Amino acid sequence: MIDRIHLIGSGRAGSAIAARLRQRGLVVGKGSPDLVLLCVPDGAIADVPRTLACGPRIPHERCATP
Repeated sequence: MIDRIHLIGSGRAGSAIAARLRQRGLVVGKGSPDLVLLCVPDGAIADVPRTLACGPRIPHERCATP
């Protein structure tokens, strides 16, 4: 079950999604998330995972290696 979500991106979409998730009782924050959502501009989607450690919540072949 997903209870904690780390949302990357605080623009219009990211802010709206975060607000809706909170309304539904989910925790939006960094600490031990069950899911990570990328709410970044389309041009940044390929680059952002490279800055994040790989893990079960960041399923991307181009994530940074620890």
